[in-house]
Amino acid sequence: MNRTRWVAGVERALLAAPWQCRQPVLFILGLPRSGTTLVSQAVVARTRVAYFTHGVGRNPQAPALVSAAQRLRHGAYVSDFASVYGKVRGANAPREAGGVWMRFFPRDAYVGADGLTPEAAVRLRRTIAATQCLFGGLPFVNKNVKHLLRIPALAGTFPHAHFLVVQRDPRDVALSIWRARHKEASDPRAWWSVRPPEYPTLRHRSIAEQIAGQIVGLRERMQRDLSELAPERVTWLDYDAFCERPDVVLDSLDAAGVRLRRVGRPLPSFEQVRHTPRDAAEAELLERLPEIGR
Repeated sequence: MNRTRWVAGVERALLAAPWQCRQPVLFILGLPRSGTTLVSQAVVARTRVAYFTHGVGRNPQAPALVSAAQRLRHGAYVSDFASVYGKVRGANAPREAGGVWMRFFPRDAYVGADGLTPEAAVRLRRTIAATQCLFGGLPFVNKNVKHLLRIPALAGTFPHAHFLVVQRDPRDVALSIWRARHKEASDPRAWWSVRPPEYPTLRHRSIAEQIAGQIVGLRERMQRDLSELAPERVTWLDYDAFCERPDVVLDSLDAAGVRLRRVGRPLPSFEQVRHTPRDAAEAELLERLPEIGR
């Protein structure tokens, strides 16, 4: 038996115990390219929390054990606050952990409140609870852009979970997605990042229409799902305000009752990246966004 399979077997045995989440569970979400990665780096660097580390990419069947082991081996996360389209360097750096979440949720489909079987919900709760315990009984934090498609399921599975929503000017979001498609993808016509429920009707349209529809669809779905939750379970964070004073995220969470133990000194401000159209095609993209405001 190879090491990966052995570790997965140990974690399965570990999760046979009735673990309970006894500390806050915080999900960070927002539109693609809205700044969620930077916010998650700041939260993990500035507080004592449990989270999924880089190694779960290779070991998605054992996220609790692998994350705790990497944190123990490499110590507290010290961030350079750099990332490449959501990917962060460092063995003990926070990770979206897409492979872990796809054990419970489909890769791209929307998942409603009843989207998890009772058995799967128990396994997921125990996974997060075990991670909290192995980190020394700390709150758990995870950022994943595809959480936009599973808010009701997450809210039901974790009744006391809190949702931190990063908001950025949709014009900056749209242009950043456009440029990612032209830089990262071999074919800019190929879909990039999370798919809204309207994806089947958008996939055959122009790139500009796809991106505008992606932003509109995801934003409307997110707002609708979050409106179904108690207001005290949701904190809205303005990206520009966060860049100007990063600790505003911790102050906002404190006000919402999600108090994370701070470590180190307050972070200096980050550059507020703003995008303007470089050509007619990018200008056309922005013309398709007036219905979602500024």
